[in-house]
Amino acid sequence: MAFIENLFLSLAEHIERYEHQDFLESVTGVCALVSSSNGNVGPQERARFKEVVRLLSRLKCYEADDVLDQFNQDLKNIKNNAADAEKAVLQKVKGTIKSKSDKELILKICWAMSRADGNVDRKEEVMIETIAKELGLNQRDIFNSY
Repeated sequence: MAFIENLFLSLAEHIERYEHQDFLESVTGVCALVSSSNGNVGPQERARFKEVVRLLSRLKCYEADDVLDQFNQDLKNIKNNAADAEKAVLQKVKGTIKSKSDKELILKICWAMSRADGNVDRKEEVMIETIAKELGLNQRDIFNSY
């Protein structure tokens, strides 16, 4: 009986990961875009990313190292070809983040990342504005979300 219970738990965990994969990729992608927009991803941004992930209930089904690996891969993609990486992340976000509450959550995450080092610079603001536009939100929505 324990074998079957473990099998069902494992299956449920895999289904949960599958259901949240797009959300994971959207979160890691926007975090990478915002944190790298000023050209430097420092320890404060990495610490803030870990904090954000820890707080998101939909990402609790993933191992922390797997989420961090996805973030690092997004950063690598941005470093290798920023324009293509940005386009891919924005397409992912636009195609998968549908509910107003999820859109606002994504923006809150972006603002949290931009404030990681205590200073929001103009390049970070521009990136957040770009993400907001992809989500179909206007400037007022950006600031009201955080």
